[in-house]
Amino acid sequence: MKVKDYIQPENIFLDVALSDKDAVLHFAAERLAAQKGITHQPETIYQGLTAREAIMSSGVGEGIGMPHTLKLESELKPKQMGLILIRPSQPIDFDAIDDTPVDIIFVTAMTSDQGELHLQILAAISRLCRNQDFCHAIRTAPDSRTLYQIIMQTEQENDPEPAHKSSHNQYLLIVVINNEDYIEELVSGWLECGINGGTVIESTDMIQLISYNVPIFAGFRALTNGGAMRHNKTIFTAVKDRWILEKAVRFVEGLLKRSGKPHQGIYFVLPIIALDRLGLEVDSKTHSEHIKTKLGRPC
Repeated sequence: MKVKDYIQPENIFLDVALSDKDAVLHFAAERLAAQKGITHQPETIYQGLTAREAIMSSGVGEGIGMPHTLKLESELKPKQMGLILIRPSQPIDFDAIDDTPVDIIFVTAMTSDQGELHLQILAAISRLCRNQDFCHAIRTAPDSRTLYQIIMQTEQENDPEPAHKSSHNQYLLIVVINNEDYIEELVSGWLECGINGGTVIESTDMIQLISYNVPIFAGFRALTNGGAMRHNKTIFTAVKDRWILEKAVRFVEGLLKRSGKPHQGIYFVLPIIALDRLGLEVDSKTHSEHIKTKLGRPC
């Protein structure tokens, strides 16, 4: 997927005077509502964006914000979305995961049945933004047409190499979370960091297992949980490069610190020696149908 295919120079807004995060969302909603094929009133889009921000800030760190909503109800054409890029005249406090004010803001709006497209565009934007030269170009481009050309050129230069079994500089990120209430927020945050796949499994703390199954430790049960075995969640994902890894780790740390509670889990990182998909290669259409079948609804 290419960002250039979903944005035009007229949807790139540079040096916009915006006072705060709420002003950014109002401005974005008005510009998205004006795009061809988007039939919503600005207020509807604004409410979708603010509802998403209330769950978790879309400030993913290093001055980058990615507000988005899947609350559009109009009938968009396949692979159609609302996408704009905003460069405010001054950095904006966005409650980002690293507390850095944002000055690069990509905003997307699409319908609830465009889940896969949503993940693809977030991943494409993340690929662009991990290129420090590209971020510098956004911050210094003289006009929107020049910046659009830079987007096209950067994506052409960064076309992914053919898949192969070598996985030099790839990492396995493993996180164990004791409170499963954080899982949805964690996964959403990782998507915005550029991670678009992973596995979540149910796991059990060793002390919990011993106290539940070994009679001599039965007293532990009464002290810890009254007899019911609690489970935690283990999430692991392959991360393509160090930039994404660092952002994903910072997000986990910030998320669990905000809980205000100790002993919320652990994370660790391992190098990947080899990584490849198993089974037959499939095209994107076949993959979409597979996901649709698993979810029991359009993706």
